[in-house]
Amino acid sequence: MKRQIATAAAAWLAIGTMLIPTAFASEAATKGSLHAANQARTGRASSHIANKRALDNQPNSSTGNALVSSFTTDISAIHDALMLTELQAVRNAASNTQNLTSSDWAAIVYPGNASLSASQQATVQALNAIINLFTFSSVAADGQNVQQWLTSIQTVVPQLNPQTVYRLYISFLASIGSQSKAILSGQANSQVMDQAWKTAVTVNPDILVLLQKAGITPDGLGQIWTAYESKVDPNGTAQAGFLTRVVTNYLKIGAPTANATVTVNAASNTGTIPSTAFGINAAVWDSGFESPTLISLTKALAPDLLRYPGGSISDNYDWQTNTRNDGGYVNPDDTFDHFMTFAHNTGAQPIITVNYGTGTPAEAAAWVKYANVTNHYDVKYWEIGNETYGNGYYNGSGWEADDHAVQGQPEKGNPGLSPQTYANNAEQYIQQMKAQDPSIKIGAVLTMPYNWPWGATVNGNDDWNTTVLKAIGKDIDFVDVHWYPESPGQETDAGLLADTDQIPAMITELHREIDEYAGSNAKNVQIFVTETNNTSSTPGQQSNNLVNALYLADDLTGFVQAGVANVDWWDLLNSAGDGYNSPTLYGQNLFGDEGLLSSGQTSPKGAVEPPADTPLPTYYGYQMVADFAKPGDTMLGTLSSASAIDTHAVKLPNGDLSLMLVNRDPNNVYNVTLDLEGYSPALVEKSEIYGEGSPAVTNTAQIPFTNTVKLPPYSVTDLLLKPALPGVAKQQVSDQTTVGASSIAAGQTETITSTFTNHGGYLPDATLDLEVYDATGDLVAQQTVPHVSLPAGGSKQVTWNWVAPNNQQTFTVEAYAFSGIGGFVYDADRNAATFTVTPPPLAKYGDIVATGTQVTVSGADQGTYSISDNNGQYQNGPTIKVSPGDTVTITTTFKNVSASDFLQNAILDMEIDPGAFQYFTQSNNLAPGQSITLTKTWTVPSTLASGTYQLGFQADNNNTWGGSNNCYYQPNVATFAMTNTSEAKPAAKYGDIVTGNTTVSVNGTTYNVPAPDGSGHYPSGTNISVQPGDTVTITTTFQNVSSSDYLQNGLLDIEVDGSSGSVFQQTAQDVTLNPGDTKTVSVTWNVPSSQASGTYTLMFQAFDNSDWTGNCYYTNGGVADIDVG
Repeated sequence: MKRQIATAAAAWLAIGTMLIPTAFASEAATKGSLHAANQARTGRASSHIANKRALDNQPNSSTGNALVSSFTTDISAIHDALMLTELQAVRNAASNTQNLTSSDWAAIVYPGNASLSASQQATVQALNAIINLFTFSSVAADGQNVQQWLTSIQTVVPQLNPQTVYRLYISFLASIGSQSKAILSGQANSQVMDQAWKTAVTVNPDILVLLQKAGITPDGLGQIWTAYESKVDPNGTAQAGFLTRVVTNYLKIGAPTANATVTVNAASNTGTIPSTAFGINAAVWDSGFESPTLISLTKALAPDLLRYPGGSISDNYDWQTNTRNDGGYVNPDDTFDHFMTFAHNTGAQPIITVNYGTGTPAEAAAWVKYANVTNHYDVKYWEIGNETYGNGYYNGSGWEADDHAVQGQPEKGNPGLSPQTYANNAEQYIQQMKAQDPSIKIGAVLTMPYNWPWGATVNGNDDWNTTVLKAIGKDIDFVDVHWYPESPGQETDAGLLADTDQIPAMITELHREIDEYAGSNAKNVQIFVTETNNTSSTPGQQSNNLVNALYLADDLTGFVQAGVANVDWWDLLNSAGDGYNSPTLYGQNLFGDEGLLSSGQTSPKGAVEPPADTPLPTYYGYQMVADFAKPGDTMLGTLSSASAIDTHAVKLPNGDLSLMLVNRDPNNVYNVTLDLEGYSPALVEKSEIYGEGSPAVTNTAQIPFTNTVKLPPYSVTDLLLKPALPGVAKQQVSDQTTVGASSIAAGQTETITSTFTNHGGYLPDATLDLEVYDATGDLVAQQTVPHVSLPAGGSKQVTWNWVAPNNQQTFTVEAYAFSGIGGFVYDADRNAATFTVTPPPLAKYGDIVATGTQVTVSGADQGTYSISDNNGQYQNGPTIKVSPGDTVTITTTFKNVSASDFLQNAILDMEIDPGAFQYFTQSNNLAPGQSITLTKTWTVPSTLASGTYQLGFQADNNNTWGGSNNCYYQPNVATFAMTNTSEAKPAAKYGDIVTGNTTVSVNGTTYNVPAPDGSGHYPSGTNISVQPGDTVTITTTFQNVSSSDYLQNGLLDIEVDGSSGSVFQQTAQDVTLNPGDTKTVSVTWNVPSSQASGTYTLMFQAFDNSDWTGNCYYTNGGVADIDVG
């Protein structure tokens, strides 16, 4: 499901009256004329067969190439619709098909006939190829072998040209669609396929005649399929999956529908898209900034900003030498000058992260001088460091390089790593950098509100944002925050798509902090979100499939709508990873990659990416953003009546209206009614969609406008509307608007009263509209009174009682009057009234409970346990037996039992201690009386030791664990009694394994690599020169330094990495290292004569399992650099 909206359904995204192809929607489809059904089909594929006769008469025209492309796209859409288990079954059937011999095929087509004529042999070959093309083999190959099969067919039977075969294929699919009732009732069997084959040839007389000449009847064709299917798919799993997805996903028959209304106020103005709005992270490991392919693909996305040199590497990067201070890999072609050329070639402004972690203010100032004084690059935006709060100050386990630590003191609370130290040093950076070019804009690192370590302290008064803003808020031009909402290993698709609802609250809080602590400069401080993706590390399946593309579209537009000046996707090119994969996640790409483009790598576990620079799903999500809005467009207020539909709208300078509609529902087709206030469109100039089944963004031609649009499940749709008339404002109505109270508490009712008065001639059939906007400019509520007629001088009073949400901010009331038709605006009062919602009382301990808990165990210890509680208090919970391999499903409901207190931006946590399992969600809100139900499944690992483990629940405000934020804690809900007959020993964990005594021998000359530190990390600066053809022997000793943990069935890895992955790799598997044990590993790399010149990094890794899971050791930054010259 990595490429999303079925081809036959691409056009039925259906502006106005365009509907799901009715020819395929009922049993009657084939009872009339299937040829008529072909002609009636409205999907993208049918555009290639609308004039079948023209195609048949032009077998050698360019139309034939378009037909092959369409054929490929059709098959790819079916491939992408398959669930993972179905896809595996289809692949198995395709593999079994490859194993069939020519004798097997002869027996399938002509059973009992030992001697075949030449024409019969040709028929066997043709039917072999047709079955492969129409079903398992072609679908398993994602449609990439279409040309091969078409050529094979026409070679043996010249009359079966591609156009004729495609016509048969469409008839075949139509017949499957006509049997949808049986398929959807679970009868996706050989009888259905038999009928599909028989009907397809029956309605194509020319093909029927060819078969009859070869001695095959329609019934015989059905029997051929049955014989074939029984050999390659004996249990019918592939056949059932194929038939089901053709009907439900490709033809969209039986898809559930829902209705929604989307309101767009074309007279509103929530801000202008800034010139820096949408950006992409580039990095010094990218495949080469001079690559024409990379330039072309990036330019097509029209990024406003490109960020360099790349995340955490920035705090180790020496811009003058294009090297890393930690010895890690840098592409020698990705110098700063080459990056600037790349930015120029793609039309983007650069933003540079200077090295705070291991650099100096003087180095940063020299960079500014080189860029803007020496070379006149005019780099305007600079930021001081990357995620500096991740240096270990708050948790003692940092990921961000920071050499300012006071030596000899612990990392946690180290004064050299404090926010005050960062602010003091950043002041020096600002002064020296602006001394070189006073016109530049400089940003400082902050934390995203409600995300760790926001609000964290070591001594009670050193939270990051407050400290930094108080110190240097007066001197900075923007703040830099990052956002990765999902926790690695706990990703959920519904959670990711709902995460964007948090954006307004986060940005509102960040603005509040800037206003409070940045003094008089606060009004000048912009917000840049310079990194965002689904997870900050260990990307898995979700990162590289459709759901993340939908999130990207909503994420980027949502941040800009909320008032940030810039948001940058992480990133352009990344690498293949092996993060969290699960059947509960959508998509077939079982590897992680946070890039917009494939790196072309193979993940450590062997997942193979597409070729380098292949667009991944998120690329198309970004394209939808780029096509939706551009700098200078005016953002508009929008509302959706359905929470699953997220909406964004802008008005272009020429008066066109651009909409983006994201359907976050995985199942429902939404019939959306568009309510366009103050706008009268004439036509849809352009519509685009990216969703289930589309290999890329799909466009439709200009069509007349109607006020309905169909949104397929899991899709993003862009619409560009042309006005019937230029926007007309007739300011003949005024309003007098008041609020009942200038300040109200969260959850209370605000009474809004507006009197609209007509100062012109008679006003018929007007709509009076009151709207509430939050502090970010997001339209959050609306009250309309339609069909109001006002005589000259007449008035109409509108009263609205609105319940305030549970967050602190200032809201603005806007008042409008619109004509019933024609798009006239009679009143547009964008500041009719304001009021403030005061902070709600935060939930305290005792306000939150977890109740209704149920535990279900599947496996060796089956059972369901309903655990009683006394208003969230658990006593004498059951003891539940579990064994390795059991599946344990835990469900509980967190409820706010307070009458007045609100749980805000909270962590809801379930865990099994000590250390067996944990699942938590963040940014949850519960008003009094509200509840949230969590369900999570735990598979009991084979390495878990025998003993008892306690199920516990916890709730904490402000996304901060414990302390005054804790609202609920129950550690003894139930007891799991674990029996592990293998008595697994404690598994080695990260930090237990190190290496040492490392040597590298080149043609017999041995080099001793300097010893690593106590954690096994090697110092930078070791360079070893080799030549193609050299023999390189690498020797190191792995040691288990733990006193209690065991490496069992372990994997030890030695590899030499380049920009596109490893050029040499060798492993030792099934290794056991008891506490204190060592194992010396020696490997030999014969450097190929074709090895490209460059610098390669020697790396070591250790895993607790031979399947590359349970990482225990990783030489972050490398062991040594090997220079091939």
